[in-house]
Amino acid sequence: MKVKCLILVVLLAFLAAGSYAQRKPSVYPGAVPFSPVSEMAFLINDSYDEVKAFYVKENGSPNREDDVGEQGKRTFFRYYARMPESDGVYIHYRSGRSKAVNRVLNEIRGLMTLGHISQEKFDETERRYTPYNNYFFLQKEDDQGNLVSVDELIYDKYHKKMGGVGETEDVQDMIKRAEGLIKSGRVQEGADLMKRAQQLMLEGAETAVDEEAVSIWLDCLEEIAANAYPVRINIQYFPHWE
Repeated sequence: MKVKCLILVVLLAFLAAGSYAQRKPSVYPGAVPFSPVSEMAFLINDSYDEVKAFYVKENGSPNREDDVGEQGKRTFFRYYARMPESDGVYIHYRSGRSKAVNRVLNEIRGLMTLGHISQEKFDETERRYTPYNNYFFLQKEDDQGNLVSVDELIYDKYHKKMGGVGETEDVQDMIKRAEGLIKSGRVQEGADLMKRAQQLMLEGAETAVDEEAVSIWLDCLEEIAANAYPVRINIQYFPHWE
């Protein structure tokens, strides 16, 4: 009798393991792919608790949950144990590593020293936007076809808008074309284009340090915040091992 019970227990465990192995972690509803080449990483604007509850319902309690305060949370649901890594789902909450927000805040801090924004207003801005340093951002292609974090693309866009100080692609292109015209003998045409490029550089330098600059950089922060995601989901699944 004991032997039969033992066989039955083993058989049930085997059947449970077989069904367990067949389950593939679901993609959280509404989650967007982290990058054009990513099939297993997603970002979502829903709360951590909502995402966690979805996977608890699908797979039961998490196998591991780490809460490191301001550095965010990391939770793992194991769907199938295997070596070297198990199938499962990782939920990352506010543990991103964006640098764009601090770059913008440094720009505004410099304008504060010139008297274009008060200390009180700067402190308020810093409190509001610093948390986005730990958010996640999609990756998209830049003009050269390289995958770049969206927050960096946004910063670069505003940096070019602010600083025609010879750094924007348009001005640099104008200078190259002007030099080409001069070398080809179209001196007057090249000189006129060079003069226009220099005017744009001066205009950019003025914009970079006036009161309008504060407004532009605040718009930059707002656009970064609008593109930020608090939760990243990573799915590990190896169907060829089933």
